[in-house]
Amino acid sequence: MCYENGLRLDREENTAAAIREYEQAVRLDPSFAAAFCNLGYDYGLFGNPQKEIQCYEHALQIKPDYVKALHNLAMTYVGIDDIEKAKAVLRKLKEIEPSRYREDVEAMIRSMHSQQ
Repeated sequence: MCYENGLRLDREENTAAAIREYEQAVRLDPSFAAAFCNLGYDYGLFGNPQKEIQCYEHALQIKPDYVKALHNLAMTYVGIDDIEKAKAVLRKLKEIEPSRYREDVEAMIRSMHSQQ
């Protein structure tokens, strides 16, 4: 129920309340990867990349091939200018879903090379 409340609150753009619901969801079920992923995203909206990264990494410990968490983690690393970590995550994303992400990931990695 907490997770569903968090989703509803996110749709209503009530991020602070959604965070509380997702936190409750992961307290009740510490193996709930989607709740950790959404919690991380909301921490990012609040400008807390450290907690955002922790949540994505926790989601990935639970479900290592979680595409949404990998994508969000890569974008977070880009946002804090940690290009090497972003590239490593993007490469993993490319390995997991090569048909879907191959061209996008390669373009992003090329773009990152030009920024360095």
